[in-house]
Amino acid sequence: AITSFNNGDLYPITAPFYLTLLANVSDNESPEQDLKYSWQTILHHNFHEHPEAFDTNRISQTFITPESCSETFYYEIKLTITDPQGLSTTVTNSIYPICNKPVPAFTSNYTKVCRSKSIQFNDNSQNATSWQWTFTGGTPSTSNLRNPIVTYNTAGNFAVKLVALNNVGKDSVTISNYINVYTTPTATVNPTTRVYFCNGGAPNILTATTNAQNPSYQWQLNSTNIAGATTSTYGANLQANYRVLLTDPFGCTKISNTTVLSLTPANKVTAGGATTFCVGGSVVLSATASTRYSYQWTLNNINILGANGVSYTAAQAGQYRVIVTDVPLGCSRVSSPVSVRINCKLNEPITGNFDLQLSPNPASDLSNVQFNLLKGGKVAIDLFDATGRLIDNIYDGVATEGINNLDFSVNNLANGIYFVKIISNEQQQTARLVVSPN
Repeated sequence: AITSFNNGDLYPITAPFYLTLLANVSDNESPEQDLKYSWQTILHHNFHEHPEAFDTNRISQTFITPESCSETFYYEIKLTITDPQGLSTTVTNSIYPICNKPVPAFTSNYTKVCRSKSIQFNDNSQNATSWQWTFTGGTPSTSNLRNPIVTYNTAGNFAVKLVALNNVGKDSVTISNYINVYTTPTATVNPTTRVYFCNGGAPNILTATTNAQNPSYQWQLNSTNIAGATTSTYGANLQANYRVLLTDPFGCTKISNTTVLSLTPANKVTAGGATTFCVGGSVVLSATASTRYSYQWTLNNINILGANGVSYTAAQAGQYRVIVTDVPLGCSRVSSPVSVRINCKLNEPITGNFDLQLSPNPASDLSNVQFNLLKGGKVAIDLFDATGRLIDNIYDGVATEGINNLDFSVNNLANGIYFVKIISNEQQQTARLVVSPN
């Protein structure tokens, strides 16, 4: 096929010019370099033909001399391709002089759009060789392309003007209110603030409001469409994020604000440390904090007198729970139990007096062990956690008679209660160490 110009193209008659000759050629049996090209230009004048010499170049040019429009003139360009076996194919394109003023005309793929929508304009003019577009309210507002794309970001009704030109003259067409751009609808879900609800209560009615007339609705839960939820209201009963996708009759869409539904009250309890420790130890238990809530801590299902804060320091063994009440709604939930055990394997009797001292205590970086030996000899110093599990051997060696000092690091230890045990001369003593941040 000839690709450098189209069959039926128009050419101006103002001046002579060279027309490029180029084709897209393929043969299933022969490579392109083995194919022979033969171009021929024929001038048609009334009922006569004036053929030119054959041109065997693969890519070439032909000289077009404009003639008068008072008689019939046009050019016919033939291309004959011949393969090595002598088989040939001929294709023909013709071009015609521009002898009449252009007749402007255009269409577009849309005339009614939502704001920020792009529109493809198509030129349908006759005899035009150039174009001047004006798009009121559009971006771009003008164009010299034959088929421009224009975006409308403002709602309203807008005119489109096309001036079609050629060497003979020009003409224009203007269509008022050709493009109708609609504003994006509003979409609001009420309530707009977080909604708290009690377990087992009635569904919470969410309502969508808009300025659009006769819109369609699609409710979404966590950004996923809810099957069948296509009216202006929705009864929500799950802890989730809700919103609505609204579409007006013109196809313009808007996603609403998100309304969050939260099951109340929250009843999770978090332990601030180990829940198994020795006598004298403790752990801080904390519930979910909210100004909406009141609290009542229990031990073995019995209310603890005065334990009405968001946290409670548990120092006794047993099952701890918290009853959380959402005061505005009046509903309560009981947390899962947290078991606290006092089970210290280091609670052996003191069989020796080493004047064992730990400093600083509580410690956050280094701690010093000081002990006094009445008789020098072998010493073992071990570190245990609150459950009696051996954490580290601080020292295992010989110490002299009298006061001894030894530093050790607690940097890698979690905050909590630990015990340091010293054994020497078949005697032992244990001291409590607290590791806490600065």
